Amino acid sequence: MPLCKPCIDSFQGQEMKSTPGSSGFEPRPQHYSMLGYLKSAKEKCYICWRSYRELDDDDCELLHKVGRALELDGERSLAGDSDLQTPNKPVVFSYLEVAVTKFPIGYKVTVWQGFRREFVVAISERRKHGLFMDVDEEDIKDLSDLLHKTKAVIILLSMDEMSSQPRIQHSVPRSPRTDSAETFSLIRSWIQDCIANHQPCIARRTDRTWSPTRLLDIGDPLIGGTVAPATCRLIGGTEASATGNGYITLSHRWGASDIIKLTAEKLGQFRTGIPVASLPTTFGDCIYAARQLHTRYIWIDSLCIIQSGDDGVDWLREASRMHLVYKNAYCNISADWGDESRGLFFERDLGVFDQVQIDLNIISEPDGLATRLPFSSVEDRIWIDEICDSPLNSRAWVLQERLLSARNLHFCRREVFWECCQTSRCETLPLAHLPGELNGSPDTSRLKALQLTPRDRKHQLDMRASGLKGRGQDEDAKDQEMSHLYGVWADIIRIYSRTQLSFTSDKLITISGIAQYMKTVLHDTYVAGMWLRHLRGQLMWEAMMDPTIYSARIDRPISPIDQNRSALADTHCYRAPSFSWASTDLPVGTYPSHPYYDDFAVDGVCIVKFRPPQAANTTHWEDEPAVEDAFGPLSRPQVELKVVGKVMPAQTVPKLDHHTDSWLKPSEWEIYQGYVYPLRYYEQHVSEGLPHQSLAEVRYDRPVDALRKEEFFGKLFYYLPWRDIPAAEGELGMGPYTLVCLLLESIDPTMGRFRRVGQFRVANKSKREFMGASGYHGQGVGSWSYNVREDLHTIYIV
Repeated sequence: MPLCKPCIDSFQGQEMKSTPGSSGFEPRPQHYSMLGYLKSAKEKCYICWRSYRELDDDDCELLHKVGRALELDGERSLAGDSDLQTPNKPVVFSYLEVAVTKFPIGYKVTVWQGFRREFVVAISERRKHGLFMDVDEEDIKDLSDLLHKTKAVIILLSMDEMSSQPRIQHSVPRSPRTDSAETFSLIRSWIQDCIANHQPCIARRTDRTWSPTRLLDIGDPLIGGTVAPATCRLIGGTEASATGNGYITLSHRWGASDIIKLTAEKLGQFRTGIPVASLPTTFGDCIYAARQLHTRYIWIDSLCIIQSGDDGVDWLREASRMHLVYKNAYCNISADWGDESRGLFFERDLGVFDQVQIDLNIISEPDGLATRLPFSSVEDRIWIDEICDSPLNSRAWVLQERLLSARNLHFCRREVFWECCQTSRCETLPLAHLPGELNGSPDTSRLKALQLTPRDRKHQLDMRASGLKGRGQDEDAKDQEMSHLYGVWADIIRIYSRTQLSFTSDKLITISGIAQYMKTVLHDTYVAGMWLRHLRGQLMWEAMMDPTIYSARIDRPISPIDQNRSALADTHCYRAPSFSWASTDLPVGTYPSHPYYDDFAVDGVCIVKFRPPQAANTTHWEDEPAVEDAFGPLSRPQVELKVVGKVMPAQTVPKLDHHTDSWLKPSEWEIYQGYVYPLRYYEQHVSEGLPHQSLAEVRYDRPVDALRKEEFFGKLFYYLPWRDIPAAEGELGMGPYTLVCLLLESIDPTMGRFRRVGQFRVANKSKREFMGASGYHGQGVGSWSYNVREDLHTIYIV
């Protein structure tokens, strides 16, 4: 990881202040030359290259255009000229901001790179005197916008021998490929350490004798050694030897639909033998890796599940067992950047692993003493760039494969990463657990909670409760633990909703493996993506605005039940009730919520079985609660949500946002967000054009059909206040918003049925308008029943 001389000189040997748990920013000049910056970026100075890489193609072209003008007219003309009556000093093009923080493994120095607006001003002034005329006014404006961008680009970790924690030992790979003997020797040491010392990983494989329905037998490694065999064959899981390491699974991208795969017709052929040479490169590389890890059996979905010829029967059965396949695997091999042609392994430039070591004088407060410490450079986005942002991890199916496996080996472009229930490592940091700053986003570290087994969770809960005195404290401990577990599920949903599916009808079955595992932890009933015990809190989910995710389709295989389905038809097919997050293709956000909050504005919330039409003709209809788990896909309405609350009419109007810094076009805002008003307020203030304020912004669960916008915004909607938070508690995850409401559409007044359309939050200052203070009375809503005295409606959301 080389640095250019201007970067090193910016903070080599400098004095920097640090306070435990906090940091201070110190801007320092970096490049006085734009041409020097571009040269450093080209030569892969890590700071300059990282900031340049963050720019889009238009920004890069603009910088090079200005650079060509500087070459033509001479960049030194920016340094000041007495004839132009400017100060005779250099104009700084870029600068560094440095933050010093004390954390467990020593000191961390974070370096940002930014660009100086004065540089643009200098160019603009020189244009008045005939210089840089190839740069027009539009370029000046674009350059000014560009130079406001800053990026976190590097982390320096102290090699402080006095640190209370083991220092991070950096290692430089010596082999130019990720399938070298050196790499696999390191991998085997990780696995052996995990087997010997990681109890959570050992406990994850609850049944080491369990086998999938089918496996690929690649031969006994004790006989064939580490050399990949010429053939492999499909066997029944019960035929696999009970000795050895069990089996290895593969997470991969399917790519082209014509790759070799198991069909009902080829079942006998695959049992006889499959030439390894006929397999995609990734499969062959997986076989080679399995032999290197002394494992005889592997499981690959396309070769172990029947993909056609049986009407999807085998696929549906095996999809429901996927959690067991990955949970009981010896290890999961993840082809994060590979595909069927490029394979699992990569060649790499060893120069990118070069380290920069810099001495800094750290001034501790409050004593003010300076300590000279050596620092070593570490990439701040190493985990995010190579794993989180990999093509493989954009696939929805891969999330449960990764989370349920006790051990994951990520084969990436530059190096191999290790991820198990207890730790994460990589070839350049092979011996220490990657600190939180390096192993991914906050969501990734929070999901480590899932890596505790049900047995560990129950033991942890019992120990915590037994260590406290008094029944009230016991209950508090259990409540706190349950809140944390439901929070883990909320994190999973947030991440899962940002992944991509070829067919949206797979939304529930793709996460069913994780749900089945979570059931053993939560001991709760699961229906259509929701846990019944914590139902009211989960129903506050909101769709997030991101059309890039909504419109994305990737190369996941077409499941057998989807063979004759068109993508257009899939967009409109039923897959989940509207009250479930699974009903939207948009990313989902959730609120921090305790399972036992008592500030909800609704009551009687429960999921019941879908009522038949004859229920409308029955005087005293008895609902049948949904008490059985429903993990699989839903092709038609089977359940509905019963709610007792205050339902009131509302009117929505389009929201047009014209902020120039928005990445959405102004015309696109109105299909994701709108303004919502109580109907009486709308009639009195908005419809007549009187001055009014925006009371609340609603986020629609699904983008408004561009061809039906007039119909949508002319429709009467209803809103249901869901959670009424005391103003003093508004800062607990809600900021100034103290009322959460659901936006509903009446679809069957006879049955009292509504469809959820969106969700919105109301600030405390506007709560009075939404809570019925405008004099509205609740008749005529189309509810199942109405309690006049309490002004409460019983409705069903489908």
